[in-house]
Amino acid sequence: MIAHISSILDSTEEDLWKKMIDPRSLQFVASPILSFRAVVNGEFEGREWVEGKTYDLKLYFLKIVPLGYHKIKLVKIDRQSNTIMSGCRDFVSVVVEVKTDR
Repeated sequence: MIAHISSILDSTEEDLWKKMIDPRSLQFVASPILSFRAVVNGEFEGREWVEGKTYDLKLYFLKIVPLGYHKIKLVKIDRQSNTIMSGCRDFVSVVVEVKTDR
């Protein structure tokens, strides 16, 4: 199954890319149902995603109930095509693309 979800945002391409490259954006879109904490303190805070790096995270429901561990590996970060792709297995991937009509 392939799902395509799109949104129209009132933002410039540059501003949106700055948000998407920041790991805190994952917290923003998952909150308040899910939250993530780095297994290694500080590894997930206030930095840009790094291509090829695997992030080991603890996953929580409503910021309280532990749901186990979660890994995110960024397999491609391409500013030219405004694409971020993640996946820990060949069949699991998330692609974020920033497109503009401006």
